[in-house]
Amino acid sequence: MNLSNLSIKRPVTTLMLLIAMLIFGLIAIPKTPIEQYPETSFPIVMIATSYSGASPTEVENLVTKPLEEAVGTLSDIENISSTSVKGASNLVLEFNYGVDIDDKIQEVNQKINRIRGQLPDNANDPTVIKMDPNAQPIMKLTLTGEQDINQLKKIAEDQVETVIERIDGIASVDVTGGQKRVIKVVPDPDKLNAYGITTDQIRSAISATNQTASTGEVQDGDTKQSIEVVGEFSKVESIGKTPITVGDHYLTLDQIATVTDTYEDVTQKAYYNGKPSVQISITKATGGNTLEIANGVKAQIPTIEKELPKGVALTLTEDSSSDIKDSIYSMVEHGVLGLIFSVIILYLFLNSARAMLIVAIVMPISIVATFSLMYVYDITLNMMSLLGLTLGLGSLVDFAVVILENIFRMRQQGKSVMEAALEGSKQVGTAVMASALAQICVFLPVAFVEGFVAEIFTPMALTVVFSHIAALVVSMLVVPVLSSRWLDKIRHEETEQLTHYRGWSPAMWFNVGYNKVAKVYGKLLGWSLNHRKTILAGVLALFVGSLSLFAVVGMEFLPGGDQGKISVSVTVPSGTVFAETEKLVNQVEAHVKSIPELETWATTVSTSSSNSSSTSAAGNISIQLVDIDKRTRTTDEIAEELREKASSIAGAEIEVKQSESGPGMGGSDISYTVHGEDLDTLKDISGVIASEISKVEGTRNVESSLDATKKGYQIVVDPEKASMYKLTTSQIISGVRVAFQGDTVTKYRTGDDEIDVLLKLPENYEQDISYLQSLRITNSQGATIPLTSVAKIKLADTPQSIERTNMTRAAEITGDIFGRDLGSVSTEIQQRLATINLPDGYTLETGGNNQDMMESFLSLGLAILLSIVLIYMVMAGQFESLFTPFIIMFSVPTSVIGVMIGLFVTNTPLSVYGLVGFIMLIGIVVNNAIVLIDYINNLRKQGMDRNEAIKLAGPVRLRPILMTSLATILAVLPMAVSSSEGSESMRPMGIVVAFGLAFSTLITLVLVPVVYTLFDDFFQKRRVKKERKKQKAVIGLQGQGVTSNE
Repeated sequence: MNLSNLSIKRPVTTLMLLIAMLIFGLIAIPKTPIEQYPETSFPIVMIATSYSGASPTEVENLVTKPLEEAVGTLSDIENISSTSVKGASNLVLEFNYGVDIDDKIQEVNQKINRIRGQLPDNANDPTVIKMDPNAQPIMKLTLTGEQDINQLKKIAEDQVETVIERIDGIASVDVTGGQKRVIKVVPDPDKLNAYGITTDQIRSAISATNQTASTGEVQDGDTKQSIEVVGEFSKVESIGKTPITVGDHYLTLDQIATVTDTYEDVTQKAYYNGKPSVQISITKATGGNTLEIANGVKAQIPTIEKELPKGVALTLTEDSSSDIKDSIYSMVEHGVLGLIFSVIILYLFLNSARAMLIVAIVMPISIVATFSLMYVYDITLNMMSLLGLTLGLGSLVDFAVVILENIFRMRQQGKSVMEAALEGSKQVGTAVMASALAQICVFLPVAFVEGFVAEIFTPMALTVVFSHIAALVVSMLVVPVLSSRWLDKIRHEETEQLTHYRGWSPAMWFNVGYNKVAKVYGKLLGWSLNHRKTILAGVLALFVGSLSLFAVVGMEFLPGGDQGKISVSVTVPSGTVFAETEKLVNQVEAHVKSIPELETWATTVSTSSSNSSSTSAAGNISIQLVDIDKRTRTTDEIAEELREKASSIAGAEIEVKQSESGPGMGGSDISYTVHGEDLDTLKDISGVIASEISKVEGTRNVESSLDATKKGYQIVVDPEKASMYKLTTSQIISGVRVAFQGDTVTKYRTGDDEIDVLLKLPENYEQDISYLQSLRITNSQGATIPLTSVAKIKLADTPQSIERTNMTRAAEITGDIFGRDLGSVSTEIQQRLATINLPDGYTLETGGNNQDMMESFLSLGLAILLSIVLIYMVMAGQFESLFTPFIIMFSVPTSVIGVMIGLFVTNTPLSVYGLVGFIMLIGIVVNNAIVLIDYINNLRKQGMDRNEAIKLAGPVRLRPILMTSLATILAVLPMAVSSSEGSESMRPMGIVVAFGLAFSTLITLVLVPVVYTLFDDFFQKRRVKKERKKQKAVIGLQGQGVTSNE
């Protein structure tokens, strides 16, 4: 305890050290960024490639497969998954944790460049993107008004986007909604046939004309000037003057086609509270402070509103800074309440305002010092780091309480102030150091945990470690020096005659009650030492009984929060026209409006086709409920009611689910993937599996990825006939695409904007199948060939997306859970799926939150085992004994009893947060046993009998044990019982620590002394046996010596 001696003998030096801690901490606090959750970084790379107009099968064969084969040879890849949809391919590469993701991106680009020539000519270059979970919009604004939607979009771009982009810390501002400007080139089919002009000729002519390029340099006097040929279209009318070669002469484009500056067809409608709207999404730059950026945006909103036209409203619809403030405020509130409770407990036990003040001084200094360490290690102030501080509040006072209580007791025994401070701090030095090291090293195994758990909980673990280091150092510096100055007057309980006290002091009455408890505990301890088998049997029965509660408690990956957000998706059958879809969405919207707790809602109706009257579409309604304290029903209950009402709407599949944000949120509770090659077989198997899962109670929204199919015409090209007519498949694709979809042939640049120039035949081609059947394709020689002469046209079901996992086709079955825990539902699903026999070549894989839960539980289970081993090793080194830490470790399994009872009573499933709380609990529960066993050993070293030492140490150490335990329990109690918005995920941790520590403390006070005596008897018997053997050996040798002499 050199620090304690230093603090007592050199108070000025101690004061300077403490001031330095405060200065550095107070400087660090305002510089620490504030976020809701820690910034996460996952080793995931995405490759996005657009292939306009191509079917999912085309995209898979021509884009996805070549890319998979190229990147599949990279090292450190854990998983490759891909999705091929109409016009786009998306690959997701998951690498092993620990790799340098920037190096991997370079390797991915190198692999793609090698096979770029194998991709279709009209496919865009693949885009490699590093997954950044932090690059999500932090705010969303909605612009509403009676104006045309395109006018609203222009207002948003000119008057809102330009202002917000200038705010420091903003990475991007995106405006969505409205129609995109487009230049349409619509040829006259009759004129094309008459002149023998192909659409490929028009495409080439437009593209070749719209060019600007650098062509070298020329000497001009003493300088060289660059030469640039500028031929890009300067105005829309210039496009119509594009020359088209016909034989030995040429025509201009406007002689055979119309060129129109217009907007693309309506593919989406958006409404906010029933009014047409445009959305503005704001994304912060990496490392930006969300609260500062949000405050900057809010400060600009009044200025922007003044400049908006009459009838146009700008509304802040999403604000993550509000969630951050609410979460941080909730955690701070819990921490302050816990702090107040802890201080009250200390005063009641010690009945001394000065003693209470000493400990109260330790806490803020420790917290401020912790912030300086957090700043050095780039830990932001977020839910997890604050959680670490809150969980550590009780422990922050542990070290100070143990030291102070021992000094306080010595003062009550009549020792001088200086003598009590020196001897009191020295006597418990080993116990305090062992306790601190146990709680610090308990989080070291987090370094061996990978994935989501490591990303989220490492900041919390580091914060706990830093707070304990700070608390240990501050306690050793502050408590001895202040005790040596402030505890000059101590009330001696014996002189107060507590048993006859009749005053009004709450602290005195508390100590009257405590003395009675101490006497009862002393008697119980004596009885326990005489009935050791009964105690062991009782504790064992409690332990086994608590384990049986596990089946009732259940498991879940992450506790669901109640953020008051519901998402409703409306899917209509293939071929449903846009207008009909809008009617169906309006029917759902009518049910949404009837929700009493409704605050706002946003509706979108969209389609992937360019024609809003002849394709299937989808609708989505995002619902925001009022704050949780203003409603009596949970979001899940409201969503379930809406689900039942919407089920009566015919003609659409309606999915209702609670929306959750945050790390690890957003995935499906239920996810199974079937692997195989044949799509029809995959569809059949996935349908059977989805049907079985739907039968399990509590499952909702069960669907297969192959359920989303649509009727479509397939044009099957006959290679021999196409060759005979001198047609290539590329020419056929181009001819059909231009006729029925349109093809972007170049970009018209105006200022900073790039506008698509779309080549497309008249719209009436899309209105009737006969146009497809009579379509003629022009070959390179100018001859027009009927499409039906080189291909067959057939109607077939085609999947809207093709999933692949690890280079094999796959079908994913997903679903949600309502009213049950994930663990029990997953077990029942597994039992049902075990009866399904899959065909050869087809496999079933578990995914989703269930897989994440099992992987996280396995990692944390390993961390718990390592924590127990490390604690034992630290205590063995501290006590220089293998026996003492072994006895102390018996306090760990007793905490399981409290944990399971707490989860059962509060109806809380075991989750990742609960397991992390248990890791924290392991480091806490050993403190009580350390304090008790350490004093027993000290008494025995002084020559006291073992049982007498135990009977004396128990009541003496009861006070610091109860003080530290109650301080910790009350510190986390507000978190354990909180029902405020954003606190749901933290409750399991508070419940685990509070209940686990409470039961462990009560049981440890009796069990540990009993176990101590049992093992002491065991080792004593072994020593006696060894002594007897030695005596017998000595007698035998002496006998042999006598015989030989004779």
